[in-house]
Amino acid sequence: MDHINIQSMDSQEEILYPSIIFKVSNTLYCINSKYVDSILSLPEYEKVPNAPENIVGVFPYRGKMIQILDLRTMLGKISLKTECSTFQQMIDARKQDHINWVNELERTVHSGEPFTLTNDPHKCALGKWYDHFTCDDKTIMFYLKKMEEPHRLLHKTIDEIEHSKNILDENKKAKVQETILQNARNVYMPKVLQALEKAASAYQATFDQSIVLVLMEKEYRIGVLIDAVLAVEMFISSNVQEAFQSIQKSPYVLGIGRGEKIEEDILEVNATNLISSVLQKSELYEPVSDKSV
Repeated sequence: MDHINIQSMDSQEEILYPSIIFKVSNTLYCINSKYVDSILSLPEYEKVPNAPENIVGVFPYRGKMIQILDLRTMLGKISLKTECSTFQQMIDARKQDHINWVNELERTVHSGEPFTLTNDPHKCALGKWYDHFTCDDKTIMFYLKKMEEPHRLLHKTIDEIEHSKNILDENKKAKVQETILQNARNVYMPKVLQALEKAASAYQATFDQSIVLVLMEKEYRIGVLIDAVLAVEMFISSNVQEAFQSIQKSPYVLGIGRGEKIEEDILEVNATNLISSVLQKSELYEPVSDKSV
């Protein structure tokens, strides 16, 4: 009988897994899907007392409480929560600027003093910020775009007040100026404030709509907070070493490459190191209460 040569099971071909390609702070990243147990909308979670900024909180997952890491802060970026808070504070300040602007316009018209604030919608703090603001979120940009015209008309009221000063009839002048002031306070300003507040709410929604990737290695699980999942496809690592030199050195980034269809640069995240970072410090960041499902 001829001898049959049977290959060892160790020689089996390695399984190639696609990668989850996602966005974090306008940069593309990916994680090999063999480390991904689940993709979830941001679940309800408990905050952890005295935890560092990179620990968002903990949530129940398959009978255990697991931690959610903020990948932004792990990669040295500003957290999305902090970014949302900063945006809200800026919007609140710009809203107050324009309330003050209208108050000052009314005061100077009634007192006869010169109005010294800008009548140029591009030179106020809001205009300077908006002219240079960019955002991929179409909802945020929609509300800011709706703010443009009432904002322009609001600032134009100072020119209308100046023009009204040429009216010789004092009673008619007073009525015209009062109509201009009423339009400023009751028509243009509310539209500006409303659009800004809706833009701020839409910005906050970007955090509420965040995605959590549940990573796994053996029996361990952690959640990783990301902005949005873009695709699932094979990751093609780049052999161009100089391309990697521009990347901030991080223990959580393996290298750079591209997807099968996505041709932009993609940074590959080191899932093993992310999980290890939690295991090494897990005793320090226990949940408030051990809830389970």
